[in-house]
Order: sequence, then C-alpha cells, then structure tokens
Amino acid sequence: MAPANLPKSIANGPSALEVRAFAHARVVFPSPSHPSPGEHHASRACVYSACASDEETYDVIIASGCDVFACEIDLSDSNVERGKENALRPTAVSATAARRRRLESSSTKREIQSISLSEDAGKLLMVDNFGVVDVMTRDVGEGGKFGDGSRLAAVGANDVEGVGGWCGAVTGGRDDGKIYVAKSSQRVVDLYDGDRRVRRIRTLLAPYDIELTAVGNGGNVFVVAEGHQLAVYDDRIAERGGCANRIPLGYNKPLYAVSTSRTPGLESVIACGGAERVVHVLDVRKWGAMERWKNAAKFDITQLELSTSSPGFAYVAGLDYECMCGSWRTQKSDGGFSFRADTRWMGLHSCKTACGRGDVLAGWAESGHVYALRTQPAIDSCRHE
Repeated sequence: MAPANLPKSIANGPSALEVRAFAHARVVFPSPSHPSPGEHHASRACVYSACASDEETYDVIIASGCDVFACEIDLSDSNVERGKENALRPTAVSATAARRRRLESSSTKREIQSISLSEDAGKLLMVDNFGVVDVMTRDVGEGGKFGDGSRLAAVGANDVEGVGGWCGAVTGGRDDGKIYVAKSSQRVVDLYDGDRRVRRIRTLLAPYDIELTAVGNGGNVFVVAEGHQLAVYDDRIAERGGCANRIPLGYNKPLYAVSTSRTPGLESVIACGGAERVVHVLDVRKWGAMERWKNAAKFDITQLELSTSSPGFAYVAGLDYECMCGSWRTQKSDGGFSFRADTRWMGLHSCKTACGRGDVLAGWAESGHVYALRTQPAIDSCRHE
C-alpha cells in the first residue's frame, strides 16, 4: 500500500518502466588528452530531442577539457537484450550515427566542469572551473541544433578569484536572462542578469550541485547541495542571505547530486543523494522528507535524475560503472532496470521523449562511450501509427 503522504499522481503512477530502445556509441576525440577527468561528481552530459517532428532522434552533448561535442543517436523501437543478472545490453550504433561534431570550446580555455540545458532546451550552459559561463542558443521548435545559434561568451569573467574547483550553472527558459552559478571553492552562488552580476549569495558549506525548481511563477527558487545539507534559496528574499530553509541530511556525509521534478503537479518534489548511498525525496512546501530509498547504489551517488513520465521512479549512478532505475516510492529496483558502462560515469541526464510520454536517459563514460536509452511507462503506449 502506498504511504499516505504521497501525492495521488505518484501513488497511482505506473509500477514499471519499459525500455523501448537502448544504444551506445564510441565518440572519437581529436586528441589523447580527452576525456579529461573533471570532479568525480561533475555532470558533463546533456540530451535533447534533435528533431521538431516525432522522430526518435536525439543529440547527446558531452564536455571534455575545454571542448564541447555532440553526437546524434537514433532511439527508434528495437529489441532490447538482457545479459547477466538481467542487466540491459545496448546495441551498437553505426559509425555514421555515432560521428561526433565539435560545438565550441571554452572562451577561457580552462576545463569545463559542468554543462546544463535550460528548461526548454533552448540554451546550453558551459561552466569552467572558475565559474565563467559560456551560453549557446538554438531555435526551439525549428529543428535547430546547437552549434548553429548565437553564442554569448564569458559571463562572469570579471569575477574570477581564488582557486579553481567544481562549478555549476542553471537557468530558466530560453528567454530567461537569469543565470545561477555555484562555485565550490569560493562557497558562493552568483546570480547574473545577462552578463551582469546582480547578487552574490554565500553558502554555509561548499556547494556540490545546484538545480532550479518550478515552485512559484518567477523561477526564483533554487536548491543547492551544501555538504551534507540541502539548502533552499529564493533570490527575492533579502534576509538570511536568501536562504528559505536548510535541511540536514546524510549524517554528515556530503550530498553530490540534486534533481528537481519536472512533472506537472509535482514541481515541489526534490531528490538528492550522495556518499550515504540514499536517495532522499523531499517536498519543499512541507520542509520534510517524503521517502528515503536506502542503498540505491553500491557506491557514492554522483548522478541522479527523476523520471518525468513515471512519477516515483529515479535514475541513479555512482562512482562505479552501473546505472540503476528503481522506484523510490517502494524503495526497490522492481519495475525498473539496470545497465553497466565499461568505465565510471562522467555525466547523466534525462529529458522527455519526442512524443512526450516517456523519458530519454543519456550518459557518457570515462572511456568515451555514450549510452542512451528510451523508456515509457509499462501501462502506456508511445507507438506511432
């Protein structure tokens, strides 16, 4: 029986996910210096629909060193094989489909620590290890791809100070000029409006991840994994440094990954995980944990994504090469799946499918291999007539 504190859309949600396609490709880099290591919890992979139609073709973007690359992968329906311990086995992608293209390089020529997409996938943010952000745009809905749009370079170049470390940035939609940049070594979150810094928020502990929430209409609320605490900030608040609440988690073990829900009606749901190997699921409106999925990964959780099409499910990856999909609602992997890369994960990201009724999950490993799969709720059908 579902817990009483769960929203109906989660309690009555699908009990299993169906994998419709699973593929992988090896990205050939121009020099042996790629891929660069980055921070162990840095996420340097993004995925978005590369077509304006309902075709199941997706662009996977990865960052290594000071360069950003993209490769196109077709995730049309195919037979998905399973191997040892029922783990998924990907099908190889043809050399033509796996051919990478170089999008851009960091304006500072420093290592990119994280990349992220805006909510409508119209902006791509690339952040180096001192918090300088390069922004690339594309035409949403026109079938445009990154690499053809305009580029706004060196946001925050005048705020470089101290030593380098992990940095991350998030923004709202394509027309939203706000950019939130978290800087671990400086323990700050800088808010930019265009290329001008309008506020600096000092965090209590070093930030490891940052995400925007859909709470409120202005897109002003964001969450930060600070050490073992999850901090909720609102840039409209002047008191307490903009901090609306700070929730201690992890028994003094750091949190490395945060994911906010993009499911309509569940915008206040947030999940986070870290060294404790527990997925904490919270509701920011109630300031408390809804569920805790214990032992969700074998090692420290460094990558975490909430499913958009299947409320109650999450994609989890750690310091090893395994990725798990399971239900934090039941705290089990039943109804989900698992698969293994050939080396440790360097990034993980998910988005809606072209038809809007499923998820696409993509990640890339230290070996340079890109993995991508398409899922849908087992009770739903996303076939095209």
